[in-house]
Amino acid sequence: MATTPDGGRPDEWARHWQYPGVPGLDLLRARYVRHAFSRHSHEGYVLGAVRRGIEDVVMPEGTIRARPGTVVMINPEVPHSAHAGVPEGWSYATLYPSAGLVAAIAEEATSLRGTVAFGETIVDDESTARLISAVHRAAEEGNALAADSLLRVAVARLLRRHGRSLPQRAPRSAGAARPPPPARRSSTGWPRRRRWSSSPGSSAPAPSPCCAPSRPRTGCRPTPGSPTRA
Repeated sequence: MATTPDGGRPDEWARHWQYPGVPGLDLLRARYVRHAFSRHSHEGYVLGAVRRGIEDVVMPEGTIRARPGTVVMINPEVPHSAHAGVPEGWSYATLYPSAGLVAAIAEEATSLRGTVAFGETIVDDESTARLISAVHRAAEEGNALAADSLLRVAVARLLRRHGRSLPQRAPRSAGAARPPPPARRSSTGWPRRRRWSSSPGSSAPAPSPCCAPSRPRTGCRPTPGSPTRA
């Protein structure tokens, strides 16, 4: 872990990584005080458990206060931002399972089928919050079997208690005129976030990080035009 010039630990730190033992999963464990996330979205799901302090998460429907013992569940493509809810900031463990991984767990362990979503954004569920932290510990110890098993238990439990299957689109009848393609939007009604890229010789500035210093696979995309609050 990085240290301050006087040899002490900084008051903010983060580890965002992929554990090869559990494909389709990113992990973030961090402590933030002054840092804030500008509005962004993810291609996969977000399952977060605050360990200390309070995190204010700004969702389209309003701000939620994530405290120890709660679990935050954010569906794919839902824009959100976050900042400290108290002066001392917050520390938390977050899982970023891909849509494919969650769909597989839903099919194996629940009666949900097709595209699934969480019907609530935050719940009081201390036991599942501990499971989320336990996934991190198992991954950091290199215990792939434990990390995978704990992840599946946590996701299946949340899906059984708070999950729902999204309605399928009605098939287009044969011979029906093909309508013009609509603007691509997510299931929440928000436009899909632009994928940022750079090419050699391009003078366009790169977007500011929204989730961690590196975003290898979470599909985290900042909303164009939103300032980064850090």
